[in-house]
This record gives sequence, structure tokens and C-alpha cells, in this order.
Amino acid sequence: MYKNNSRDSSKFSGCSPLQLSCSLTGKCHAIGYYYYTTRGGEFEVSVKISGNYKTRFDQMGLMLRIDEEYWIKTGIEYVDGVYNFSTVVTDVHRNWSVIELNGKPESVWIKAVRKIDAVEFFFIP
Repeated sequence: MYKNNSRDSSKFSGCSPLQLSCSLTGKCHAIGYYYYTTRGGEFEVSVKISGNYKTRFDQMGLMLRIDEEYWIKTGIEYVDGVYNFSTVVTDVHRNWSVIELNGKPESVWIKAVRKIDAVEFFFIP
């Protein structure tokens, strides 16, 4: 979802808007929608995602969020004509890790495992 486009957000009823697009100056814009639940302690979560990626930075995935400054998101991201499995970690600074995929995946399974103060992500294209 992008802030100033013609995409129909009615299909996201029951979802909340999320700030994800942040410039190098730290300014963020609400561009996405998400379903969420609150978890604490150690946990595992698995999701199967698929998307109709068309424009730069279209993405679908899983996010673990403490607050606006501390979060991790991972999933499929379409950048400059390439499909990637990417992960962004923020804790004051942002770190973007990318694995280039061979074409558009029909779907992807993502699993996140949180143990103590560490998180591991697994994916199956």
C-alpha cells in the first residue's frame, strides 16, 4: 500500500495502518496495512504469504514490532524488477539484508522463532 496511489484499501478492512516508509532523515509515512496480535516472551510464528508485486518496494511479509524505533520485518520485496527475500532490522539504525530470488515466487512460508533476546527467521520459497 502506498500513501498516494489509486490502490483500493477496502480489501484491508479490519487492518490497521502502519508506518514503514522512512527516509534517510527519519521521516516516516503510513504506507501499509497489517493484522496484528500481541505476544511476549518466547514464541514461534509461521505464515504463508503471496502477493501481486508490481511496483518498486511492493512487499508482503511478517513483522515483529516493539515500538516505532525497534522492529524487524521480513518477506518478499520487489525492488527494481527483482524479487528478494529481505529483512530489515531497526534499533536506532536500519540494516537491510537481501537474498535475490530466481523470479517471482508463487508463495513463501516464513517462520520466526524468538528465544530469550534473539530472533531467527526461516523461509521456504
